[in-house]
Order: sequence, then structure tokens, then C-alpha cells
Amino acid sequence: MEGIRLAKIPVANPAVLSRDGLDEGKVIVNCDTGAAIAVNRTGALIWALIDGRRNAEEIAEAVRRSFSNAPDTVKDDVAALLITLSEDGFIGYEVKSLANNYGE
Repeated sequence: MEGIRLAKIPVANPAVLSRDGLDEGKVIVNCDTGAAIAVNRTGALIWALIDGRRNAEEIAEAVRRSFSNAPDTVKDDVAALLITLSEDGFIGYEVKSLANNYGE
């Protein structure tokens, strides 16, 4: 299937609730499992960007634009949080084709 590229789009679990926390952070609770995580301001922004439309690279770029002092590791940092959120059931992934199967 040459020419097909896939992008994983993070999607929030509908059973997850989030509330504002301290210092512009958030507390995120998975009501299915009872798992909870507290994230800082950057994590709160990443959570807000998980809207079912952006892939991890687009989320990282939005974070980079939002913080003038974003480190060079922003892509890795976003990926690490997405992995944690996925492992604990806070998010899942939708897979969308970026090219069709018919000769592109």
C-alpha cells in the first residue's frame, strides 16, 4: 500500500472529566477506572488541544507557538504525555488516512 500515510489523532475518552487545578494546571480523572492525573500549565494546554482534529506533531507545534521559551524537546515531551494519557485510558487514537488508496 505504497503512498498511504497514517496519522494518529488523539481523542479524549468521553468518560474523562477535567477541572482547573493550581497554577493554571488541570486535574484529569478517568471515571471508568478512577485514575487521576494532575498536569501543569503546559499539560493543560496539551489536554485542551486533544480535540480529535490534531495529531501529536500538530499539538507539539501549537505548544511551541504558545510558549516563547519552549524547549527543543517539546515534541518528545508532548509524545511522553500522550503515551501516559493513552496507557491510563484518558485518550484513545483515531487513525485517519492522509492519502487515499487510489493512486496517490
